[in-house]
Amino acid sequence: MLDAVIIGAGPAGIASAIYLKRAGLDICILEKKRVGGLLHNAHLVENYPGFEGVRGSELAGHMQGQLRKWGIEVHHESATTILEEENGFRIATLKGNWHSKTVVVATGTVPKKMDIDGALDMEGIHLFYEVADLPEPVSDKEVVIIGSGDAAFDYGLNLSEQGASIRILFRSDKPKCLPLLYERAMEDQNITLEANWAPISFREHNGRIVIGSHLEDIEADHVLGAIGREPDNRLLKGFVSRPEGIFVSGDVQQGKCRQVGIAVGDGIKAAMDVMDLLKDVEESQ
Repeated sequence: MLDAVIIGAGPAGIASAIYLKRAGLDICILEKKRVGGLLHNAHLVENYPGFEGVRGSELAGHMQGQLRKWGIEVHHESATTILEEENGFRIATLKGNWHSKTVVVATGTVPKKMDIDGALDMEGIHLFYEVADLPEPVSDKEVVIIGSGDAAFDYGLNLSEQGASIRILFRSDKPKCLPLLYERAMEDQNITLEANWAPISFREHNGRIVIGSHLEDIEADHVLGAIGREPDNRLLKGFVSRPEGIFVSGDVQQGKCRQVGIAVGDGIKAAMDVMDLLKDVEESQ
């Protein structure tokens, strides 16, 4: 019986784990993909104090190193359900079960998928929704990014720096991203912007993907969808009301406020709430 199981190894989950480990609690982290979460998609993190423009993957590496320093284990398992037990919770994964007095759900967000003819057939082959999932190397590859927000432009700058040729397509007259990102994209010779453009189909041709539209068909090596994200709250849907002992942290509850600093602070607060609850339980026994 662990003191806490943290589900998710993004900035929020990592912050919770470090805080709890330093306090002497018996914990572990469950993470289905990569330690660092969405940091692996980020080009530069420029608004996190102490780092004056650090690559997202580099910041994730620093966080992973801190986990190793504290001897915090990250188990690469996908949690499927959380069940209440007499003295805590059972966290079921595809590999087995974990038992804990408390749970910190820091599962982050999942990308919104494109409901377009052929999208499902191309997903994981030529169509992706995370920069980190693109087949490597991306240098000298042609990548079409669909989206107009910060994420689309940040992805484009990230991949351009890796040597890819980028086309960012969006439905509106002008993008919705930060002016700073727009200016950087306009100055980048590897990035082309195309407004008033909407895909209607995907198909494969000669080992590449063809994006169909009412204007023209575009061929590329990969397509990266960046049309928004939504909370990954699947583990919480089995509860009518959240039981005492389950704490939610980070992007999974912060909506559009997906910032590293917010996630870290949220993770620390969840850890403090865990400690308060365990102290109250101990004092009542």
